[in-house]
Amino acid sequence: MKLQHTIFLIFAVFTISGISAQESFFDALKKQEGKRYTSFYNVYEDGGKTFGSLWHKTHRVETLEYEGISTGIQFFDQAKGEDEEKGSGQKIEFTSPGQYKLAGYPNTRMLHHAWQNTGVVVIGDYIFELKGVNEDATNFTKIDQMYVASLDTSGKKIKGINKKTAMADNPYKLVREYLAAMKKVEDEYTLTESDEAGLSIMNYAQEAFKNEKQVEFEEHLEDMAELRAIYAAADADKVTLRNTSGSTVWIGASGSRNQGKRIEPNGTATWNCNEDAYFQTQSTSGTSTSYESTESKAYSAGTGCGQTIEI
Repeated sequence: MKLQHTIFLIFAVFTISGISAQESFFDALKKQEGKRYTSFYNVYEDGGKTFGSLWHKTHRVETLEYEGISTGIQFFDQAKGEDEEKGSGQKIEFTSPGQYKLAGYPNTRMLHHAWQNTGVVVIGDYIFELKGVNEDATNFTKIDQMYVASLDTSGKKIKGINKKTAMADNPYKLVREYLAAMKKVEDEYTLTESDEAGLSIMNYAQEAFKNEKQVEFEEHLEDMAELRAIYAAADADKVTLRNTSGSTVWIGASGSRNQGKRIEPNGTATWNCNEDAYFQTQSTSGTSTSYESTESKAYSAGTGCGQTIEI
């Protein structure tokens, strides 16, 4: 995918059990809010095995937003044995020093600090801080820190998740496979008008913070009103379709013979909520592949604006 305004941020989110390999960073992160994490540092590979060292505090995370756009993550730390959190911990977002980027936006896979080649990835009950990240945020050399969800939102211990099971999941393989899958999503995705507006809003803000011209930036808010209106209006006209069929499907408009949107098992795709969507057939002849919408309706116009609908 080629963007006029490319923003990379390396923060990937994974879910170990039953998660879609194509769940975006912020979709996954929002499911983890309220849980408490135990962290391990210097996680590394040695002959296929992964090791980690315990850090004696727990963490809670929240999604950071700017102008209604999910842009980063905030950690809240609590020392073991203490009853309360000791203020805020690490904050990573697009206006942070060094300017993180959202890799693959809007299907963000990572918060990426391109200058330092570092990033953060979230996968279900795991959060990873990475080092040696490559330019397009698809690979890395080291997991510097790994956060493992240990307590649920009510403070109860989460069963079946601990250091032993986390290391057994082969974190290095898990993260690399996720990044590869999400890069494919990025390459196949076409930016909407809403996406372009969101990128422009973030670019305005990032330049302002970089140049320490926040006052001047505030004067531009009026100019940004149209962009915000486009962003909000476009979101209101979207529905998210989630594929629960167990196999990859394609959806398209009525009577369409063009390739529609591909949705892998447990994956999602956005659709104009005011337009009917139909399942498509795929046929291959030699080296060519053709698609055609069937009469089987996947979604009915006007029934799910602003919602997620299972198909």
